[in-house]
Amino acid sequence: MIPIAVPYISDAAIDEVEAILRSGRLSAGPRVAAFETAWASRVGCRWGIATTNGTTALVAALYSVGVRPGDRVLTSPFTFIASVNSILALGAEPVFCDVDLDSGNMQADLVAELVETVNPKAVLAVHLYGNPMQLRALRALCRAQGVKLVEDCAQAHGAVTDAGPAGSVGDAAAFSFYATKNLAVGEGGMVTTHHAEIAERCALFVNHGSSTRYHHVAFGLNFRMMEIQGAIGLHALAALEEGNRQRALNARYLLDAVGTRVPVVNTPDSVFHQFTLRIDQREHLADWLTRRGVGHGIYYPAIVPDQPVFARRFRGDYPHARALAHEVLSVPIHPRLSESEREQVARALRTFLG
Repeated sequence: MIPIAVPYISDAAIDEVEAILRSGRLSAGPRVAAFETAWASRVGCRWGIATTNGTTALVAALYSVGVRPGDRVLTSPFTFIASVNSILALGAEPVFCDVDLDSGNMQADLVAELVETVNPKAVLAVHLYGNPMQLRALRALCRAQGVKLVEDCAQAHGAVTDAGPAGSVGDAAAFSFYATKNLAVGEGGMVTTHHAEIAERCALFVNHGSSTRYHHVAFGLNFRMMEIQGAIGLHALAALEEGNRQRALNARYLLDAVGTRVPVVNTPDSVFHQFTLRIDQREHLADWLTRRGVGHGIYYPAIVPDQPVFARRFRGDYPHARALAHEVLSVPIHPRLSESEREQVARALRTFLG
C-alpha cells in the first residue's frame, strides 16, 4: 500500500539523535535554540519560540496576542479540531466563517464582514492543505479594527501569501511539525512573530512563566520542545525546499491525470501538504484505491461544529464547509513517492474517472 505520507529523517539526523541520547542532554538546549533561529529566519520573522506540538503552539500564539476567557476568535469550521480546541483551552469562544470551495480557506468577504460585526479579539486564519490564505486585505482590516491576526500554519510550511511568507504576516503564527507535515519532526511546534512583546510573552508562557530558573514572573505552562526535536527539525529544514519542489512536481502529474473531471481543492501557490479531490462518489473511490494499493485519507469527514463533543453547542449554517466534508479525499503527494508509485496513483485515478 502506498502510504499517504512518509516522513523524511536523514541518516545525519539519526546519528545526531543518537549522540543526543548518549549525551544525556534531552531537554531544550542549543539545538532547539538553533532551530528557533533558523525557522524564524526561513519564515521571515524576528523570533521563533519552539513548543511541544502544533496545538500548544496555537495555544501559546493566541495567549501571547492577548486572547483571554470570554473573548471571541474568528476561525474556520473546516480544519483539524486543534484549531478550535486551542481557542477553547483559553476560555475563549470560537466564531466560524464559511470557506471557499476552491481553496478550503475562509471566504475573504465573509471574514471581513464578521470582523466588523462580531467584534472578535483575534482572527485565526487557517492555511488548509498547504493553500496559503491571502492576507493583505485582512491584515489591513484587522489593524484598522484593533483585531489580532494569528496564522494557523500547521499545513503551510514554505507557502507564500499575497502579503509575504505564511507565518510572517499576522501578529503571530503557529506551525506544527507532526510526522505527516511538509517539515516533519514527529511532534513539535513553533510560534513565529515580528513583535518583541509577543515573543517575550510567548517564551515565558511555554516555560512556566520563568525568566530565570525558579523565578516566575508570569503565568505559564510547560510547552518546551525537546533537544531531539530541535536536531531533527534542523535537518528537516535543510530538505524542505526540495521536498516542496517535489510535491509540486507530483501535483502537476496528478492534475494532468485528473484533468477537469473532478475539482481539486488547490491554489496556484500551494505547497501541497495534501492533494485533495472533491468527489461525490468518495466511498467508491476510497474502495477502488484500496484495492489498487493506493493509500488515501479524508481531511476532514466532519466540520468542527458538527463533532459529537460539541453537540448543540455551536449553531450556524456553513454550506461550503459541509459540502467539502462530504466530498474530500486526499491521495499521496509526498516527496518520497517513486516514479512508479506516482504513476500507480495516477493510473488508479484515471481509470476510476474514466
